[in-house]
Amino acid sequence: MPRASSRTNSSRRWLIGLNAGLIALLGLVTLGPQALAQARSSARLPGKYLFVASPATGPGNSAPIFVLDTSNAELITLRWASDADELEPAGYRSIDRDAALDPGR
Repeated sequence: MPRASSRTNSSRRWLIGLNAGLIALLGLVTLGPQALAQARSSARLPGKYLFVASPATGPGNSAPIFVLDTSNAELITLRWASDADELEPAGYRSIDRDAALDPGR
């Protein structure tokens, strides 16, 4: 019988050591440095978006979609790429930059 108790104790110690190691690893990962994608920049706010579709113009059959980010004052134009079955960027404007270039407008 002492042998079974010795085996149980060594298994228990091994599991306690494993759990302690996993908790230490979890603490290192949680308290470690943030990834660049996780770092919040105080200059960029979460976006509030307005989507506006317009009639088709220019080459192809796809109508442009204008996406206005009102929080960050940005305008993005998207077009549907039928060959790739995805939206692709067609243009970008910074409203703040445009206003600074021509303040009387």
